[in-house]
Amino acid sequence: MKNSDPQTLFLNPVTDAIAPGYSKVIKKPMSIGTMEEKIENNRYHDIKAWEADVRLMFKNCVDYNSGQSGQWFRGEAKRQLKVFTDEILPQARNLFKIEQQKRNLDEGAEALKRKREEEEERKKKE
Repeated sequence: MKNSDPQTLFLNPVTDAIAPGYSKVIKKPMSIGTMEEKIENNRYHDIKAWEADVRLMFKNCVDYNSGQSGQWFRGEAKRQLKVFTDEILPQARNLFKIEQQKRNLDEGAEALKRKREEEEERKKKE
């Protein structure tokens, strides 16, 4: 996502100092940096939650930047949303699916290992 945002418009949280009145218009701010923090802290339990935050980030930009003066920002948000929808999201879904499969295999191997250990313990007691 950072690569599709060369001006770093969405990298950091927006403040009222940068965008006067932002907190009055936008009740749930979102940025790429905020999402990175949520990822690092395992606060996304599925890809849909992450996707919702990405879409919220772009919606916030469109909602705040009304009128003629906000036209460029709205256009950039819509452009980046299209890149996200067409390119980034399909890749992320695929990576997520692969990671889920790996996790399931790891969990299955752990369960099998525990079962074998339990059987060995049971045999020792007999």
